[in-house]
Amino acid sequence: MENFEMPQLMGESCRPNIAEILSSVVTKIDHQQQSGSSALPLAGVSTGFPEIDQLTLGLQPGELILVAGRPGSGRYALALRIVEHITGTLGLPVVLHSLTNPVDEVGLRLLSSVSGVDSYRMRTGQLDDFEWTELSAGLAKLHNAPLAIEAKHRGDFESSIERTRQHAKHFGRPPGLIMIDDFQAFTFMGKQCSLGEARQDALNRLRELAVELEAPLMILSQLDARIDRRPDLNPGLSDLPRSGNIEAAADTILLLKRDYDYEFSHRQLGESSSQCMVEIQIAKSRFDYFGRCRISLPTGAMSISLCWGTNAPCV
Repeated sequence: MENFEMPQLMGESCRPNIAEILSSVVTKIDHQQQSGSSALPLAGVSTGFPEIDQLTLGLQPGELILVAGRPGSGRYALALRIVEHITGTLGLPVVLHSLTNPVDEVGLRLLSSVSGVDSYRMRTGQLDDFEWTELSAGLAKLHNAPLAIEAKHRGDFESSIERTRQHAKHFGRPPGLIMIDDFQAFTFMGKQCSLGEARQDALNRLRELAVELEAPLMILSQLDARIDRRPDLNPGLSDLPRSGNIEAAADTILLLKRDYDYEFSHRQLGESSSQCMVEIQIAKSRFDYFGRCRISLPTGAMSISLCWGTNAPCV
């Protein structure tokens, strides 16, 4: 048998490196244990919600995260709270593509989120002195935040990709988050293929963009309307949009379900609840960790209120 020879490779010589990799892994585990800290060791960027961070260990650079829910589930309100925390509290750059809302609407809802002032009262100008004080504090927090908002109805995918790169170059450092709302609103100019194939290609390129810019990339998406006709209303991966094979492309998938029964129970007791409860299920994770958590969001930041999932009368 003839001797097998490989051509000479440029650069470092190839050799087994599993021992070094395992040593690094064990060192990190030991360091966390020896630190004695009870704090959650986040591997990525905090969302500002300890409950979500517990499930995801933070938003990882290069990761594609999908947040999906039905209209009124709190999907957009949650996204704005995450954006507010990353850019306003952590001071990290954020690029937000809003393909469903004009820029003034994004600004109003973001200011409502950070200040805690009801968005309806902001629209009508019916604010008292305390609310104006809270509004001023919100303005101060966001005024110089490294946040770029691209709001184009049914935005062209190619221009959105290029604009994201330009913003990242302007910031001079990796974004703490790239946010897209919502993925189904993208248009694909000049594509000689089906919409499903175009979306599949878009998802692959978004993943590449996240890796290239070393940033977590979060896309918002709606769930299929058939979930509303089920008795339990609990979302699953089968309720995701069928075009683009989105469940396969995403590294992490968070499914949202708003607890309307919680809100109606307060109303039946004659109580006024300023918070709504949203259940979040992690349906896919790169850490193979699956679980649920519940968070509260201000009702004034929600876009709509619907009587789903309850026999209680609408109030």
